[in-house]
Amino acid sequence: MLGKLLKYELKATSRSFLPFLGAILALSVINKLSTALISGNSWIFDLPVFLLTFLYIAMIMAASIFCIILTVQRFYKGLLGREGYLMFTLPVTAAENILSKGIASLIWILMTVLTTFLSICVFLPGTEALTLIREGWGPIVLEIQRDTGLDVNFLLPFMLLLSLLGCCSFVMELYAAMSIGQLFNSHRLLCSFGAYLGICVGEQIFATILMNLIVGPLLFHFYPESKAMMFDNHMIGQALNCILWFALVLEILSGVTCFLISRGILSRRLNLE
Repeated sequence: MLGKLLKYELKATSRSFLPFLGAILALSVINKLSTALISGNSWIFDLPVFLLTFLYIAMIMAASIFCIILTVQRFYKGLLGREGYLMFTLPVTAAENILSKGIASLIWILMTVLTTFLSICVFLPGTEALTLIREGWGPIVLEIQRDTGLDVNFLLPFMLLLSLLGCCSFVMELYAAMSIGQLFNSHRLLCSFGAYLGICVGEQIFATILMNLIVGPLLFHFYPESKAMMFDNHMIGQALNCILWFALVLEILSGVTCFLISRGILSRRLNLE
């Protein structure tokens, strides 16, 4: 049933997202052509190029905001508003409803990032820039590995995974905040915003406590020389590696906890409009 819910959610949200993402790609192509054809002739021709570039940058910034707005809207209206009366009469669990919304939101976030990356690639001046980046990447990687001991070829995929988990955790935090907010009979959006701030503050306090009680002592236990060489590049690399693993575990704990909060509230304390 989760697959059917996800299919419906993607179909409903694609009507808003696909034209938006298509506009970003179209603007990048138009900017590329206008820059190549008319830029530099005179300020009269440079002005349209500047305006198109400004519009393109504004569209990219708006895309990230649009992702957040649609994530909130689809969950709030679909599960906590009038549509919730229909959704919760279906033979599906609260977990499936939450996951269908969350997976769809995550897919569109990734699609937005991918579209933005592809549109930026259009702006690259040509194969010369790609060649310079490729030739310069090797020495940079070797330098970082020699100075800090970090494996950059492993670090980049790890950072991508951490970013993905961060997106999942962020979506679940929004859902948990809205689930808590719907417990109140009035000013639900304001209560949801307050709940989100509370979740963020609580997460920071929890992370700080764990960092001081667990991560710091573990780092000094496995690398006792770091007490005397804290500013050595190799020690900094080891500390960064430890912090990144801690951040990974924290994102997983945050996402799972917020999912369980949302599921528990929607299963037992649902208060529809």
